[in-house]
Amino acid sequence: RCYGAGGVGDDAAPGWQELEELVEGVQEKKEDKRVGLSLRLFEDQFRLHVLPILDDNYSFLLEHCESTEVVMVDPADPRMVMAHVMREHLSPTGILTTHHHWDHSGGNATLCGDLDTEESKLTVVGLDERIPCVTARVADGDEVEMFGGELVATTIHTPCHTSGHTAFYVTPRDSGVGGGLLFAGDTLFSAGCGRFFEGDAEDMVRSLEKVLGAVTDDTLLLPGHEYTVANLRFALSVDPGNEAAAQRLLWAERHQAVGAPTVPSTLGMEKAFNPFLRLDSAEIRQSLGLGTEASPVDVMRELRIRKDNFTT
Repeated sequence: RCYGAGGVGDDAAPGWQELEELVEGVQEKKEDKRVGLSLRLFEDQFRLHVLPILDDNYSFLLEHCESTEVVMVDPADPRMVMAHVMREHLSPTGILTTHHHWDHSGGNATLCGDLDTEESKLTVVGLDERIPCVTARVADGDEVEMFGGELVATTIHTPCHTSGHTAFYVTPRDSGVGGGLLFAGDTLFSAGCGRFFEGDAEDMVRSLEKVLGAVTDDTLLLPGHEYTVANLRFALSVDPGNEAAAQRLLWAERHQAVGAPTVPSTLGMEKAFNPFLRLDSAEIRQSLGLGTEASPVDVMRELRIRKDNFTT
């Protein structure tokens, strides 16, 4: 189920009025299900559908409200995605795929097989050659026009989790109508970052610096997984005096208890409590046993080792 919500605002949970009422009004989760969310964006011209899929993944649908055309981001569960598309009477036109792992790209072939016709085919955007069914191969810094150019998705190559990983930064062509959307895949999570499967700490530092240099603080972070509670518990283990992390954890635990999403956050919020974006923090360095002489790569490496071995 998806809950509608208002436009993006300045609160800790942007535009989540209805969902917040749900969270506050439910004492315990009645079913072993996660709920989704629908946000109005960019002067109500677009809607973002946050869809929980698989065990802990997210897929995102970006809808043009007037035309009902929709671009799908990492639609790895075609059954769930298409059920929502049909219920909302949407018209899929394309797919943005952040990386080749099956829980992000595994729905491409089925969706293309079901939706492609001789007259119309899905545009499948991706960088890595391992992504199935790509029709538009992109490189770092490319701009992909969507909805007749009303929105632009800028590709940010973020190698580390996989060598061909790409984040997509979506903004209006008219930059004066609000902050953008960062579909970060498995590079950046709320309060965390992705594992280093095909890269190392230096790659992750470089990738996150590239992301932070490309987006604004009011950008909505839309990661590929629901990891927020575990990530915040780890954040507090290495930064125990961080009040922003402590407050966000209380908030996230309430959402998790009823199956509600803890995304999106904003990049500005993440800078306050995400340890992987706080590599210069004296408190974190002290907790890790690293001094001022340690490089950001040293701090990243030690954080990732500790996170990989952290249990809640």
